Amino acid sequence: MKTISRSLAAAGIALLGWVGAAEAAPVTANFIGSTGVIFPGVGLDLDLGGGLSVRVTAHTHSDGAGAPFDSVVETNLHRDGEGVGVQDNNADSPDLDGSGTRDLLRFTFNKSVTLLTVLFENAENNDEFDMSVDDVDLNISALLGNDDIDDLPEGGFGDDSNLADFTGDGLVGTVFDFYTDDVGDAYRIRAMTVEAVGGGGGGDVPAPPALLLLGLGLAGLGLALGKKGWQK
Repeated sequence: MKTISRSLAAAGIALLGWVGAAEAAPVTANFIGSTGVIFPGVGLDLDLGGGLSVRVTAHTHSDGAGAPFDSVVETNLHRDGEGVGVQDNNADSPDLDGSGTRDLLRFTFNKSVTLLTVLFENAENNDEFDMSVDDVDLNISALLGNDDIDDLPEGGFGDDSNLADFTGDGLVGTVFDFYTDDVGDAYRIRAMTVEAVGGGGGGDVPAPPALLLLGLGLAGLGLALGKKGWQK
């Protein structure tokens, strides 16, 4: 009887522990706001919950296409109701663009994440984007079949917005750079959905009530049987 009661109690406690270890769920970082210009060295820090956070910084580079770049300089980040962009001087457009000094937006997470979706804003017809993950340049056209923001998968959210779907393409890392080298391309990034790698962080999935009750029941039954056996 003692063996059975101990087994039941152990099973209940183990189930409670398994249920309590919530799995990571996708979380969306929303970059819209009314901050305006954010100066170099300050950046934009967002707490995404569950121990996951992201820091957004704006940079310029004078290299040609393809990361890593040798001459990346932090500059003014711009945040408004359309998301984040790069404003390297007061007269410059707040969009991330390739006009003049080439712009770059950097998203640095405090732990490895899988990039699921990116919501672009203020893009026009035929605007394209480039990106790298942990300083490894990606061939977006080969990866998604197209690097034109307006024609990317999953449709859009208005005339100048689009959701690019990265699901299943294995974009895992901590530092995601978005840039362009073409003077005719411009966009901002409004939101980004990621999932922490290895569980934990970024919105935990609550345990199902039925499993919680089962775990409590098994543990209670085991303790009750054990108490009964001890009384004998």
